[in-house]
Amino acid sequence: MVNIQEHLDELLNMVQKADQAIMEVYDAHAAVVEMKADNTPLTQADMASHHIISKELARLFPDVPVVSEEGDREANTRIVQGKTFWLVDPLDGTKEFLARTGHFTVCLALIENDQPSFGVVSAPALGVTYYGGRSMGSFKKPAGQTAQPIRVSGQKLHKVLGSRSELDEQTKAYIAEHFADAELQQIGSQLKLPHIAEGLADAYPRIGGPLHLWDLAAGQAILEGAGGTVSRPDGSPIDYHTATLKAGDFVAAGPSL
Repeated sequence: MVNIQEHLDELLNMVQKADQAIMEVYDAHAAVVEMKADNTPLTQADMASHHIISKELARLFPDVPVVSEEGDREANTRIVQGKTFWLVDPLDGTKEFLARTGHFTVCLALIENDQPSFGVVSAPALGVTYYGGRSMGSFKKPAGQTAQPIRVSGQKLHKVLGSRSELDEQTKAYIAEHFADAELQQIGSQLKLPHIAEGLADAYPRIGGPLHLWDLAAGQAILEGAGGTVSRPDGSPIDYHTATLKAGDFVAAGPSL
């Protein structure tokens, strides 16, 4: 098992450096946009964060390989077949970054024993970082403040979450069938899972979407550390060793469902 507690402060400082690099581009209105092969946007903020995190993780955990959204596809496919690796999304929610909604995040997760054991989701424009996992619990740390433990709600809130920019028809249909009496709130990037983790919503289903493993892993670790669950709609676990690197259908929820 990887000793996260030994390097927790360094990990959070690393994420803060990535946050700062992203915000330098954001605050300067200086994003230069390229389109990747899958027709998703890429900016210098994505790449700056990728380089900071990849370099620091290699220094802190030299024996744990890194899978990054901006890394080499062939290497990523090979690494996810292993038992232990990092999953990194250097800038989750690039569309939100470009739309200037503030709903974009830096995300990283440690995969051990087939599932995320630890994760960090940091929202630099909102000034908040979430982190945690099953063995340590989960925490919310507003900028400049002490981290506080978070926990899913113990009662049904009648609130369900969906994507701000990619709320597809299959997910809408699933929500209509399974959460007919719930208020739909649309939130960007992986902020949806920490939102459930701090007791502000019941669930976040995603059906038939294009999400990759790095779009889910960090949020899953935090939600599970706060007492929630993430699984396929039939209750089976997410496959973090799939060669497609796709997350597939899932439902993230608190214990009240």
